[in-house]
Amino acid sequence: MPYPRFDLREKVELPENWAFAFYEKTPLNVLKPEEMVFTDHLPLPGCFDCFESFAGKKGTGCYLADFHLRHDSSLRLHIGGMGLACRIFCDGREIGASFMPFTPLDFDFRAEAGSHSLLIAINNQCDETNIPQFQLGCDFYAYGGIYYDLALSVLPEFRIERLQVTTLELESGRVGLTLCFGGRIPAECTVGLAFDGGPEETILCRITDGHAYLERNVPHPALWSPESPNLHCVRGSIPGDAVTERFGLRTIEVRGREILLNRSPLKLLGCNRHEHHPDFGYALPDAIHVNDLMLLKKCGCNFVRGSHYPQNQAFLDRCDEMGILVWEEGLAWGKKTSGKLLDPVFREAQRVNLAAMIRASINHPSVILWGFLNECASSERESHAVYGELAQLVKKLDPTRPLTFAVIQSRDHVVFDFADVVSMNCYPGWYDVEDEEIRPLGNIKAFLRDTLSYIDSLPETREKPFIISEIGAAALPGFHDRFHARWTEEYQADFHQEVTEFVCGEKRVAGVALWMFCDARTGMQGRILRRPRGFNNKGIFDEYRRPKEAVAVIRRHFRGE
Repeated sequence: MPYPRFDLREKVELPENWAFAFYEKTPLNVLKPEEMVFTDHLPLPGCFDCFESFAGKKGTGCYLADFHLRHDSSLRLHIGGMGLACRIFCDGREIGASFMPFTPLDFDFRAEAGSHSLLIAINNQCDETNIPQFQLGCDFYAYGGIYYDLALSVLPEFRIERLQVTTLELESGRVGLTLCFGGRIPAECTVGLAFDGGPEETILCRITDGHAYLERNVPHPALWSPESPNLHCVRGSIPGDAVTERFGLRTIEVRGREILLNRSPLKLLGCNRHEHHPDFGYALPDAIHVNDLMLLKKCGCNFVRGSHYPQNQAFLDRCDEMGILVWEEGLAWGKKTSGKLLDPVFREAQRVNLAAMIRASINHPSVILWGFLNECASSERESHAVYGELAQLVKKLDPTRPLTFAVIQSRDHVVFDFADVVSMNCYPGWYDVEDEEIRPLGNIKAFLRDTLSYIDSLPETREKPFIISEIGAAALPGFHDRFHARWTEEYQADFHQEVTEFVCGEKRVAGVALWMFCDARTGMQGRILRRPRGFNNKGIFDEYRRPKEAVAVIRRHFRGE
């Protein structure tokens, strides 16, 4: 169970397998629950289009289950992330809806004592009018289902929603504690506070705008770092409710061209990673999270960019435990024109998605960077206001972490003033050559040197850290050819030889996120002509985590072997 944990709240039992009905090419707004016929059973969390009967189909999947209440209750249905849109019904009455893929969602409602039915309807059709943050051209597949955690619980009338922890002093282990309350909130309350299962301190707290703030020293503090991922817990309790949060004592900051963790410079060496597996879609079992992180660490990686959406809280828990640093970003991909960024529905979706992501992930020590707007219209002056408002929101919600955004390779960006860390996606030696040259590997280092010269020529970037946020070449798994041309494993290995040698030897580069960790399914429409097998094949592992030849090259450089 991911953190935070509410051990005093009554959990309402839901089944693992739900009655299921699929309505192909049927939008959410025409559904009539009373007319549905359920003939199958599927698990939740899960993606319905991972199953043979529904693979590749677009429409609405409907999940039905019964639950029982011993008394009249206020309830919360928590969905850690779903896609792409949903409607929720209790006993045929709609209690909520969302067009926010990958976003942590809470649906609060009341129900009387007795038996009830819960219907979750989820649609996987791209709808740029209502879901402009996920368009048909996104380079990752639109699975339908509940991707992350799912829970139904009884809410106390007065409750603790979260306990946010901020490291104030490393040596003393001093932390700031922000208690966030919900329900019927009094002007003051008595809070019990305990660290790491130790004795409880009782404190009378004044509550202002639903919040109370305390500062305390963590008993027996131990710092968190990738080398020593020490973790602490804090439990806050009030009569009838309690929350346990896990956190790490660590600081992250930008100073000049360096990123500092606990005041020491970092070199970020890692990969982009989609939360994907062909058998599970985005609803990965925790064993795959652990295995993925073990493979990354074996490659010498200390860093993951969670592309391109809020991450599964269970995955971030494992990153906390295993010492992997994370760039987490909101859902937005490839909005190449400012007109699309200025769409009010898109702008509001960005604000909601980013705020929910930050609230959910605020206590993870592994998360060191917030990001947004991947490869969007960073070269158009009209976009400046959108980047500015999102940067302001992020800094308001969490002033302790640097922010960044990945721009696509070009030389005309106008939004770098909002970035604490400058990041660029670039593909020299892959997308930049259309002539007779079969192995354009000589382009890679030349392009990267030119990029550094460009970054250092701009007053708004020359004294900021620089990350290569994407760079890579595709290899079809098992494809070997004497030409060693693009799409072979040999070309990909030689490509990453050039990249990793440059990055590891260049102090000006604060980090790299190779594109990407493993092959992942993408759109199956016309894009498949540029994505053989219907996958983005730039993974250094294939979709089943089998290594390609590039893995040995990357390991040699990242581990200094």
